[in-house]
Amino acid sequence: MRLRIGLISADKNDVPKIRESLPELFVVHAKSIIDFYQINGSQKIDAIIFLYPQGESAKDFFTSCTFIRSKKTYEKIPMAGISGGEALVAKSVITDPLIRAYTSKEGVFLPLLHFLQLMENPALIERPIPADFVETEFEKALTAKIGQGADFLCRVATDDEAHESFFAQEMGEIASNLFWVKFSARILNQGSSGLKNLFKSLTEDEIEETSGQILKSVLAEFQTDIRRRLLEVGAIMGPLSDTITPQERIQIVRQSKSSFLIFESGVCSVVMEKIQYI
Repeated sequence: MRLRIGLISADKNDVPKIRESLPELFVVHAKSIIDFYQINGSQKIDAIIFLYPQGESAKDFFTSCTFIRSKKTYEKIPMAGISGGEALVAKSVITDPLIRAYTSKEGVFLPLLHFLQLMENPALIERPIPADFVETEFEKALTAKIGQGADFLCRVATDDEAHESFFAQEMGEIASNLFWVKFSARILNQGSSGLKNLFKSLTEDEIEETSGQILKSVLAEFQTDIRRRLLEVGAIMGPLSDTITPQERIQIVRQSKSSFLIFESGVCSVVMEKIQYI
């Protein structure tokens, strides 16, 4: 099936460049989303691509998406912004998984191809992050920072474990339109004698401080790996939950889900409290 693509860019010479790389596409070009809507009207379009080769402001992209999404014909159309500069970042909450953003520092072809491949798999474009993604990535980060000998196993924490006393805690948050989670990780007193024995020459305060630094390093690697994965699939990073408006907060809290996971090894036990908004 030949896809009809709406291409929004300042240079109409972008059309033959895309046709040369992807001749199977039928491309409708316009310099703005307003022009596109006037030209194309209610004709069928499979997706809309916005090109910003000089890395212009994200404001045009998000304003354009809001405009076209308000039209009945385009309520469910996939859209992607491809920027020559830094990744497009939203200043307000976006929960629409059909809007993607990519960078084109190595050319337009690869991000465009990735986006078109997503369109062929509705399950991936709707929610591309596996259900066990957090567990797998956090377990990898723990093992990398605490040591290969620490073989962690993850399971759902009991209520007692979720409220067990701890001696180190760090918090973090990752906010995007495809995956939004706020989390708190705690090293428990119970089940962490192996870690304390490693620091037996330190005072109690020094053990807490050192353990906190380790946990901070774990979370930094964990968040970096997740953000990398999200950007690969075109996620749009957005504002954190403590910076959004009350109306936006109501919107995301209403659909949030909370859970507690425990990661256990012979070295230590770590509980993660996870609040997932998307």
